[in-house]
Amino acid sequence: MTTATYTSAQAPGLVSRPAALQYLLAAGAMGLDTARACQAAGLSFDEVLDKSGGMLTGVQLAQILQNLLLQSDDPLLGLKSGAFVQPGSYSALGYILMSCKTIGQAVHRIAPYEKLVGDMGTTHLLTGSALPTLSDKRPASDNSLLGVEWRCSFRVPELRRLMVDNVFASWTQYARWLANEDTLMPQAVLLRRPEPEPAERLRYEEVFGRTLYFEAKIDCIVIRTTDLSRTLRQPDEGLLQTLERHAELQLKGLADRSRQYSKPEAVAGEDFVPAVERAIAEALILGSVDQTLIASELGITPRTLQRRLSSAGLRFSHLVERARIAEACRLLEDDTRDPPMAIAEIASRLGYQEPRSLHRAFRRATGTTPGAWREQHRASSAPPG
Repeated sequence: MTTATYTSAQAPGLVSRPAALQYLLAAGAMGLDTARACQAAGLSFDEVLDKSGGMLTGVQLAQILQNLLLQSDDPLLGLKSGAFVQPGSYSALGYILMSCKTIGQAVHRIAPYEKLVGDMGTTHLLTGSALPTLSDKRPASDNSLLGVEWRCSFRVPELRRLMVDNVFASWTQYARWLANEDTLMPQAVLLRRPEPEPAERLRYEEVFGRTLYFEAKIDCIVIRTTDLSRTLRQPDEGLLQTLERHAELQLKGLADRSRQYSKPEAVAGEDFVPAVERAIAEALILGSVDQTLIASELGITPRTLQRRLSSAGLRFSHLVERARIAEACRLLEDDTRDPPMAIAEIASRLGYQEPRSLHRAFRRATGTTPGAWREQHRASSAPPG
């Protein structure tokens, strides 16, 4: 594989930074130079980490992935990267799936909200006669199976293969975590890629099971409909409705991004800063704060947002940090979850790369640690006597 420069026709649209970060985390664990991979896309590693910086372009992701492939010379890079999936890897969609009651409810939420993760591909559910016929000629078109097809939008064969492997391995790993079932396997996996070498095939079998069909007409995971009723670990119908409501707003913001900013300033005067704070708090519930989308929701450009905050003696990053701490306090005090949300999970949900980053920010803001805050709340809310 030689170095190439890609176009938006080959690598279209936008990509969330957490989606790109998953590949980089896997690469780092493999000993690859992640800074060099980011530089290939004209970015620093810290810029990819910065969730407030907006989405990457498909071309930038393509350049990162190409560099990682060149460094590793590993055809299983995409498959291996699936082990590094986190709720935040899917941006808002990851938290929507976490709040679903069953696997079936989660599966039906992927297609409507996957654009929040990026434009890398689209998901299609296949039932009945639309299901593929498996290569051993055994028909899959019965009511006991559901096909989940993913159509990669990238037009570079080696990148398509890597991304399909990543998506399917990530789905499988995330489904196991959500269902609290480490041995959960799909009924079958169909891949368009050529048949791999025997040693490589064994790695695919470790992830997906032995029912694998290569050189298929589509890329598709086939699951048993009986698995759709499996209960997930943290169902929360109220939170799910809130997340979906805000996800719709984010989808609208993404659609608006392709247009020129021509709206009048919708919020003026003393109401401006509170409006920004509300928009940030709502976006934070979804796990990602995008300055461009916040500006779009307020009917202004990102530059105007920065200028007006500066005139009020504020910075966008400071408002985001303040909202993170407020949300951390709310989650630490949430008595409705059993067991309570782990501090590491709170850190991930709020966009911190590791729990100690939350600890530092929380202590800086409150003078105490997240664990001590939770214990103080429990003590103060305990019944007397």
